[in-house]
Amino acid sequence: LVVAIDDLIVLLALQQRLIHRTSANADRFELCFVDIVRSVLDEHGVTAASLGIWFRITVSVGAWLSRIFTTPYVRDAGKALSYWQRLEKHRLRLRRSSGQSLQEGMR
Repeated sequence: LVVAIDDLIVLLALQQRLIHRTSANADRFELCFVDIVRSVLDEHGVTAASLGIWFRITVSVGAWLSRIFTTPYVRDAGKALSYWQRLEKHRLRLRRSSGQSLQEGMR
């Protein structure tokens, strides 16, 4: 029970800091995300692996394929952010070219 409460405290701290900093700097989400995750985990002396945290990016591609596209699960917040950045770039490109498939856009 003690471990569960300690883990909950870390997760709540992470949630609150992400909400606070990203709502104040919505256009700077990319810069805040990895720093916040790393600093909260460091402050509490834990790792994503010890907490069982996994990151996955989910993108709705309903406008193009009527489905949801997800990345593999990763423990590293930086890797998850790089997935998000790559998908965002292609999502914007696909929005402009409505007939193109997501797989073609990822090339």
